[in-house]
Amino acid sequence: MVSKVKQIKLSGWSFPLALLVLCVVSFGLFTSRLGYYWDDWAKTIVHHLDGMQGYWDYYAYDRPISGWTHILLFSLIGDSPFRWHLLALLLRWLGGVGMWWSMGQLWPQARRPVAYATLLYVVYPVFFQQPITITFHQQLMQYVLYFFSLGAMIMAFRQPRRFWPFTLLSLALSLIQITITEYFVPLELLRPVVLWVLFSEERQPLLRRAGRTLLGWLPYGLTIAAYIIWRLFFIDLITEDPYQATTLFNFFSDPLSTTLGLVKVVIPDSLFMLLSTWVNALEFGLVDPDFKANLLILVFGVFTTAVLAVYLLKFEDSEPADEQAQNNWYLQALVIGLIATVLGVLPAWITGRQVVWDFHSNRYAQPAMFGLAMLWTVGVLWVARSRVPRAVLLSCLIGLAVTLHIRTDREYARAWEHQKALYWQLQWRAPHIEPGTAIFFEEEPFSNQGLFSTSAAINMIYPQSGGAGSLSYYVYSLRPKFASIEPKAEIPVNSSFRSLHFEGQIPDSLLIYYQPGRPHCMWLLSPLDAVNPELTDLTKEWLFISNLDRIQPADLSEDYPSEEILGSEPQNTWCYFYQKADLARQMEDWEEVVEIAEQASAQGYFPTNAPSNHPNEWIPFIEGYARSGDWAAARDLILEDADINSDYVPRLCSLWARLEEDAPPEAVTIVQEVKQALACAGQ
Repeated sequence: MVSKVKQIKLSGWSFPLALLVLCVVSFGLFTSRLGYYWDDWAKTIVHHLDGMQGYWDYYAYDRPISGWTHILLFSLIGDSPFRWHLLALLLRWLGGVGMWWSMGQLWPQARRPVAYATLLYVVYPVFFQQPITITFHQQLMQYVLYFFSLGAMIMAFRQPRRFWPFTLLSLALSLIQITITEYFVPLELLRPVVLWVLFSEERQPLLRRAGRTLLGWLPYGLTIAAYIIWRLFFIDLITEDPYQATTLFNFFSDPLSTTLGLVKVVIPDSLFMLLSTWVNALEFGLVDPDFKANLLILVFGVFTTAVLAVYLLKFEDSEPADEQAQNNWYLQALVIGLIATVLGVLPAWITGRQVVWDFHSNRYAQPAMFGLAMLWTVGVLWVARSRVPRAVLLSCLIGLAVTLHIRTDREYARAWEHQKALYWQLQWRAPHIEPGTAIFFEEEPFSNQGLFSTSAAINMIYPQSGGAGSLSYYVYSLRPKFASIEPKAEIPVNSSFRSLHFEGQIPDSLLIYYQPGRPHCMWLLSPLDAVNPELTDLTKEWLFISNLDRIQPADLSEDYPSEEILGSEPQNTWCYFYQKADLARQMEDWEEVVEIAEQASAQGYFPTNAPSNHPNEWIPFIEGYARSGDWAAARDLILEDADINSDYVPRLCSLWARLEEDAPPEAVTIVQEVKQALACAGQ
């Protein structure tokens, strides 16, 4: 049996399947738990407001021909986050298949090193935003188009009888690719290098090879030259181009300082892409509160490493036959890797951006993944000269990258749960909000998502009543802008993002307290929260802007929020009962409050039990019992509530004082009992 296992050999055509398994393991484990992030929300709401034609207006600000991918894909797969994440997984795999095929055509005698580089490419740990799939499906699609265009170009010269069909196919794919974004345009300049390597097999004189290379590249060069001239000088945008090649133009006016500034960007970016990002992969998170989950991911990564090492040892495909051929491949792959890396990140550098900047800036390194994978493959094969060490070293690197991608996806899955928690709670608490309402938080509710993205999301959970591009709601944060101005009764709040805009004003607004991951619900604040001990002084200063009259209790449409996006409504949770009770309290429907309290109790929610043991969240129920005449139940509940957190005693005393104003004579004894137990001032 053992001898039979040792004799097993896996052919080259097993590689696409192995690549698919690696993609699923790295990016597919949390697919059903991922949702929308960052600009995904904005790009989704466009067709809900303006139809598919709205994407032309949306992209008219920077990429006027880019909207076609959204029109095509939203028409095909709709709004489902799950389907979008499956698409991203498919595109990641197809990009790997395209690289394996195209580079295999370039180096038919080095298919095994090409396979190694492809495995590294699909998991190279430098781009961590694939879960933002509606936004970054475009770059994943560009990689697919680029590699298959490159492969078709190579095939045109390898099969002269089919030169024109392959050339036309390659040109068509290239044209489609560059209409999407400018990220991959410089990579088109790699083509003459690829052709030079291809023609080097014929051992022709240098001048003849150079001539053939230039002639072969001519149609591609003319195409890309026309695009660059149009993009730099003739593009017609609504506003100033946000992606101007400022660094490139500055070379002509101030070459010395521009060069020095570029060096300060290139060095840290290069070190990050080549080295530091692997250090991040070594941070397994075993000292985090999520120790058990991270340990499980690490064990899974070790298992993946072992399986991959076995596969690579059994994988049979060609490699350079002799030392001279190996040296030629090392040199060629090194040159292509270096050039592809520089060209990949060039769009960021010439537009004054860099990879090492903020949470989302690693997207600028995405087009460089191909080159980075080639460089690391050359390094691994140069260090490890025999097959077993190569397989082990390469598998360890890939295993590290796999664990990092899984941990990243897990964080995105957790962020999606936090988003859904806010949006469902807001819809329960405010089934309908008057259009033109500004919604405030003290700080951005979700880190690295952006206020506009949260604004678009909230507009997605309510029917829209404005015209084309008009948002009914917009999200603002008190910090930093409003923290530096004096609170006043009327402040216009108008915002625009691309083709979308909002107009509103204070006090036609709401103020929300929500901290993702904290063991309490969303709180819709009002001036009555002035004695809430958990609110900052800044929030208390701005409580007056929260106008609960903007809320109406009736849903305007059963289609909102979309279950296709947010999933099934999570009823019978504690926050569901709390939000519904707080809404009923606002509407002074005290019988409804009491009924909700009984439903919550039947589900096991009490002040002494988690997750319903936050004192602020029992206040609607205390008031509901008292207003409905059950003062004994109100007494028992407020005393239990006070035992949870003594800091809330002033808040509860303030509530009890308001209730006392309308207390009937038969409740006087209970009122005094509570005041005495809580030691309320002025009892």
